[in-house]
Amino acid sequence: TLSLTKYLSEIIISSQEGLLKCTKSVDVPPAVEIISALHQRFNKEFTPQLLGWMLSNIGSPKAELDEKEEKERISKVKTLIRLLVEFESVGIFDSYKYVDPLPTFLVARAQKKESLTLAILKESLSYKMKVGHTVSIATSFVKRFPKLVETNEEINSTLKSYSEVIVHRTKDLHNFLNNLKNKRYKAQIRTGRTVEEMEVEIQKATDIFDRFKAAIEVLVPTFGLTAPSFEEEDKKSSAVESVIVNKDSGIWSNDEDRRFYQVFPEIPQELIDQATHESDSTKGKEMN
Repeated sequence: TLSLTKYLSEIIISSQEGLLKCTKSVDVPPAVEIISALHQRFNKEFTPQLLGWMLSNIGSPKAELDEKEEKERISKVKTLIRLLVEFESVGIFDSYKYVDPLPTFLVARAQKKESLTLAILKESLSYKMKVGHTVSIATSFVKRFPKLVETNEEINSTLKSYSEVIVHRTKDLHNFLNNLKNKRYKAQIRTGRTVEEMEVEIQKATDIFDRFKAAIEVLVPTFGLTAPSFEEEDKKSSAVESVIVNKDSGIWSNDEDRRFYQVFPEIPQELIDQATHESDSTKGKEMN
C-alpha cells in the first residue's frame, strides 16, 4: 500500500500553490472537496500547517509595499478569505487553536475566542484604512456571503461599524477635494498657468476618494446607511472676485492665502481619520 505520509510536505506546498489559483467561482467547490479529503486523510498533520500558511498571508505586512504589490496582495487576501470561509463552513477549519506558531494578530483574538472569520475580517479591514487599500475586501465579502453577513450578528456589527467609518471618511475626503480644487483655481487665476505640484496632490486625493466612493456604493445599501451627497462646489466666481477686490493690497488677501501660494501642502494623512463622531470612534476600537 502506498503511504502518502512521506509526501506530506510536497502535498502541502502543492495545496498552497493550487489555492492561490482559485480566483474564479468555479474553482471553489473542487478546492473544498480536495482540501476536505486531505483533511480527513491527514488531519492534524496537514490542516494546521495549511491554515497557518493561509493566516500568515492574510496578516498585515510589516514592510511597506508599492502600489502594484498592494494590489497583488489584496487580490490574494480576497481569495484566501473566501476559501477560509468556505472551509470553515464545512468544518475543515473549526478552530485556529492548533496552529503553531499562531500569527501575532491572532493571539489576542484567540483569547477573546473570536471566530476565525471574524478575526481575519478585523485584521484585513484594519490595514491602512485611511487610504482605503482594503475596502474592496469588505465589498467582496458582503457580495459573496450575504447570508452570513445577515445572520451572523458579530460579523454584521463589525462590517456595519466599518462601513459607517468609511462613509464619514469619504465625505471628509470629498470636502477636502473641493477645497483643494478651489485653491487650484485661485492659483490659476493668479499665475495664468497650471501648478504641477497641486495637480499631483489632487490626483492622489482623487484616487483615494474614488476607492472609497466605489466601496460605499455597495456598503451603504447593504447596511441601510444614509448615502452621502457629493455635489461639486462652484466657487470660481467667488475666487475671481476675491482676487479682483484685493488687487490694491496685493495678490494675497491675508497671510493665510500668502502662505498657501508660497508653500503647497501635502495631503494630510489624518484627513480620513478625523471628523468622525464619538460613537464611530468607539465602534472603530472594536476592530483593533
